[in-house]
Parts: sequence; C-alpha cells; structure tokens
Amino acid sequence: ACRCTRVRRGTTRRRARSEGRATSSDPDLIETAQRSGRLAPRTSPLAQEENAPTTPAQAALRWVAGGVAVAMSAYHMWVAGFGPPEAMRFRGTHLLFALTLVFLLFPLRPPGARGHRAARILDFVLMALGWAAVLHIFVTYETFTNRIIYIDELTVWNKLFALVAIAIVLEGTRRVIGWALPLTAMVFLVYAAAFTQ
Repeated sequence: ACRCTRVRRGTTRRRARSEGRATSSDPDLIETAQRSGRLAPRTSPLAQEENAPTTPAQAALRWVAGGVAVAMSAYHMWVAGFGPPEAMRFRGTHLLFALTLVFLLFPLRPPGARGHRAARILDFVLMALGWAAVLHIFVTYETFTNRIIYIDELTVWNKLFALVAIAIVLEGTRRVIGWALPLTAMVFLVYAAAFTQ
C-alpha cells in the first residue's frame, strides 16, 4: 500500500510539472507559475489592500520625489537628534512632506492609462490644496495658539481649510492603503458631527 501511495504521489507531481501547475514542495515551479500568471501570488489580506507606488514618467518629477523623500528623512533624523519643534509646526511639516510624496507617487491614473494627463492635473490640484491647508496653520499660528476653545469662534477660513485638510488626508490615505482606514475615519467623523454636542 505504501509503495502504491508513493507511485501515485510521484505520478501526480510529474503530471503537475507537465501541466505547469505548482506543488507545495517545489518553490521554483511556484515562482515560475506566479510570474506567468497561472498562480496568484500568496499575499496576506492586509497586503492586498496596499497599493504600490508608481514611478513618475517625467524625469523632473522623479528628481522632485527623490529630493522630497531625502529631505523628509533628514528632517526626521534632525528631530530625533535635537528634539521636535512645537507640535503643531512639527505635524504640519510632516504632513507637507507626506502629502507631496503621496500625490507624486500614487497618481489617480497610472502612466499610460486613459485620462492620465487630466488625472495628473487633479493630483497637483489636490496637492496644492493640502499645502494651502497646512500653510494656513503656519500663517495664522499665533491665532491658533492663543485661541480659547469654546470662546473664540473659528473663522470661515479656519472651517474651510479644516474641511479641505480632512478630505485631502482621507484621499491620500485611500490611495496608499485602500478604503479600510478612510471608511473607519469617516464613520467616526459622522458620529462626532451627528451624535455629539
């Protein structure tokens, strides 16, 4: 019986090789099948939601993205070595770096896709809106820090840029890791707006 089982297993493995199907004990064949598209790569459920960054087609944008990434790394290493600035300035600067990289490396449409040029313009518009929301904090920094909560009313510009910042951060998050976290955040935003005072 054991000899028959061995023969059947060997026959099944040879048949899988001849048909191009991978067996669990043959990593080379598994890799070949994954590359050819006959076998889906093994990925965790969390990894399936993540999107891979897209290298910009233009050389200038590649240099800009690389420069921003290096500057962001240098800034955070400086903060780690010498201490962070005031929290609002530090978080705003971090957000400027992050939003720039997100809209450069995670375009709405990949290069070569239909409507890529129009979508790329939208990417830059969203990036500019994100920059405007953060720079508004920097420009009116004294007003923010001296404001007494629940006493000093927010201005129309404060409310407008707050909505813009929320929308831009949610869109940037969606582009990088999918819908799970943005939907969770939106549920809590609706709860806070509708069911709390």
